[in-house]
Amino acid sequence: MVDKVVKLLLKVSTLNEMNTLIIVSHDVENSIAISDTIFILAREEGKEGATITEKIDLMEMDLAWDLDIRKKPRFQELVDNIKHKI
Repeated sequence: MVDKVVKLLLKVSTLNEMNTLIIVSHDVENSIAISDTIFILAREEGKEGATITEKIDLMEMDLAWDLDIRKKPRFQELVDNIKHKI
């Protein structure tokens, strides 16, 4: 079911360059696979709630809009790095 949702979101996001999707998820791998920009939310000491602690531009990394992104070692490294931060 997750694969179907990911494919649908990818299709919707690429129908028109003006489309914007905001996905909030704990599913790091699938979220990265369909994104062009990632914002990491975390709690910061002395602040209430979560705030954006990091922005990652997948276009700069040549990982955005790639149907075979999961096959790239750089993608797996990014997933592992993010999972270790959260």
